[in-house]
Amino acid sequence: MDDARGRGLPCALLLLFILASFSPMVPAPSFQDALEPSAASRGNGPELSLGQSQSVIMDVGPDASNDPAWIDLPTRDPLTSLEVKVEPTVEATRDGFSWTGSDAWNHPDAISDGVSTAGGALVGSGGAQFWDFNSGAPGWSFSNSYASRVTSPACGYNGSSGGSIRTYAGSTYATSPSIDLSGVPSMPLHVMIRQGSSSCGEEPDSNEDLRIQYRTASNGWTNLHTVSGSPSSNNTWTFFSWNLPSAALHANAQIRFHQTSGSSTCCDYWFIDDVRLAAPLVSEWTSPAIGWSGGVNNVEEGRWSDVSIEADLPSGSQLLWTVLDGNGNPIASHTNRSGAMIDLSLLDADVHDKIRLHLTMLPGAGGSMPTVHALHLDGRWADHLWADPEQNGWELNASVGWTNYNIAEVPGSVAAPTDFSEGMRVEGNDGGWVTTPWIHSD
Repeated sequence: MDDARGRGLPCALLLLFILASFSPMVPAPSFQDALEPSAASRGNGPELSLGQSQSVIMDVGPDASNDPAWIDLPTRDPLTSLEVKVEPTVEATRDGFSWTGSDAWNHPDAISDGVSTAGGALVGSGGAQFWDFNSGAPGWSFSNSYASRVTSPACGYNGSSGGSIRTYAGSTYATSPSIDLSGVPSMPLHVMIRQGSSSCGEEPDSNEDLRIQYRTASNGWTNLHTVSGSPSSNNTWTFFSWNLPSAALHANAQIRFHQTSGSSTCCDYWFIDDVRLAAPLVSEWTSPAIGWSGGVNNVEEGRWSDVSIEADLPSGSQLLWTVLDGNGNPIASHTNRSGAMIDLSLLDADVHDKIRLHLTMLPGAGGSMPTVHALHLDGRWADHLWADPEQNGWELNASVGWTNYNIAEVPGSVAAPTDFSEGMRVEGNDGGWVTTPWIHSD
């Protein structure tokens, strides 16, 4: 057995040498003629040319085209070198969009409850107007000297100190500032009234009444209630409360107190204090639908970008936001949150393809409510400096400061809606710097 294997090896080597010696005698193939590749092998991908540098854009990902790039080679001609450099291409980005102005807040698909629009902003009508007249009567007007804000006698104001409105002597009017109550479903009016007496001014007589009136949208005045000058005063403050009718709820709403008549400057006193428009404690607004499903197509499909809020929050007030899913249910991770950024980028786009934003406004000191100037969506960020910039994360050094200004006094165009008259601007000296808040990008 060993001898047989030993004799077989030289024979195999000899055969190999013989074949190799005859190989130059075989005609070489022609490399000039190329075989035409089949359509199936080519596909629809781009053709690459030999000896050239080319750039080819190809899709990637699960939905990408499966057709490759291809090279047409001559028959049996080897491909000796191929260099490939892969780089991402920069696609055009969306500019995003903004919601601002009454058209946005009053969109047919939006839901409003206790909110209104003023100067293009969304305002919580729950911002109860309250006038205690302790530090004046801002915005109030008086038809003549028979009506005014007073701080004496002490019996003429509700409480141990402060002020009130007094009417006396004859026909006179005390009129409140104009208030935007458009879109408000209801509005209670509360007021404290004291009828004069011999120990507090002087007693009004029959027909020397005090009428509480409201202004209609057509600029007429309608009686809401009359407090009669007869019978005699009980020398106490009396609390009155009414619900203003729908005719009183419009963009230029006002109330006024009208003393119908009087005898002379000695007599017929009425005192009015603690006037309050006791709006609901909560105001709410729900946005139109956002997304790329169910008939909605207003943001880029497949991803969510953060939303920035431009809002002004008076002391003690709150603006809470909640993200609702396509069925109108709160998303647990995005419920009753606060802050100027709604982090939609954390949402799973495979789960949520349509959402709504729900805003809740809670009053602060004196019933003052938040004002929302704009929402910036689908990756847009903007700040028109309506609110205190430093509270929103802007930073500056000692050489720079913020200044209030009237937009109407600024030459040229400005980046804020023209229906807003007030804003802020930055002013400083050499060496001053300003840094924006952190801007999130996905």
